[in-house]
Amino acid sequence: MVSVSGGMLHLSAQQQNGKWFTGGVANIGNAQSYGRWDVRFRIPASDEISFHMLLWPKDNVWPPEIDFLESTDGTRRSASSALHYRNADGSQGKIMKSVLGDFTNWNIATVEWGPGAIRLSLNGKPWQVIQDKRVPSVPMWLAMQIESGACQRNKEWGLSPCPRAGTPHELAMDVDWVTVYKPSWT
Repeated sequence: MVSVSGGMLHLSAQQQNGKWFTGGVANIGNAQSYGRWDVRFRIPASDEISFHMLLWPKDNVWPPEIDFLESTDGTRRSASSALHYRNADGSQGKIMKSVLGDFTNWNIATVEWGPGAIRLSLNGKPWQVIQDKRVPSVPMWLAMQIESGACQRNKEWGLSPCPRAGTPHELAMDVDWVTVYKPSWT
């Protein structure tokens, strides 16, 4: 569920009759190879709802994928990044790293992507740099989404079990603004 009010974009989750309905957006028509993306956002605590900000390939062939900030942590105190890629032998791999923060308050998540390199920042402070030949070069577009099922994923991945923060029946990730810049690392 997606709405706009008060000058903000709201990606909402709502539970109805035991089922979750969630929202997401993507700028599919504006894919580019390399550039910079900034997202100013906040999201309330929720064990069941995760959030994801990512770059997805224009041709819809996965991998690659650049998850520049995502979290299944219901307390919203940690998040991670993941570069998903395909190895020469066809197997899938990923490079991951975690970052601490308070994502219930306003934050600015930034990804800068150039040939062979990805730099991630949170509120202007770099927290991960990937320099690797597996960094993709194919055109990609920005997607932002919230999803249900975070408790089950945490269980499958051996992470902290639920409940930790509780789960409201309705919540929204607020997006104040997004900026997209042309490539500067070429």
